[in-house]
Amino acid sequence: MALVIITLALGSMIRATGEATANEAYLQEKAIASWVASNRMAELRIQNLVPRAGSRETGSTEMANNEWQWRQTAIATPDPNIVRIEITVGKDGDTEGLASLTGFLGIQKPRGTATQ
Repeated sequence: MALVIITLALGSMIRATGEATANEAYLQEKAIASWVASNRMAELRIQNLVPRAGSRETGSTEMANNEWQWRQTAIATPDPNIVRIEITVGKDGDTEGLASLTGFLGIQKPRGTATQ
């Protein structure tokens, strides 16, 4: 009887360890995908690139010895000077993505230009 209990306990421990390991790898990938999305948004801000509302762009970035694919969509907002940017990041053709980020970019007007 004791042997059965020990066998069941060991089986449960092995299964729990396997699940924890898989979950750790998933969370690590999710964190890296979030960094890729944040970096893409930072690139747009630093380069002062404001995509046209309605445009879509895709690309890839290498991070942590992996290739990450990102999709970027620019969406119009009620303010014509602000564009909503949605960035989704995944691996190997992942259609859902591991992480997504939404941000807003403003269209900068030259100094001295009056607003209407």
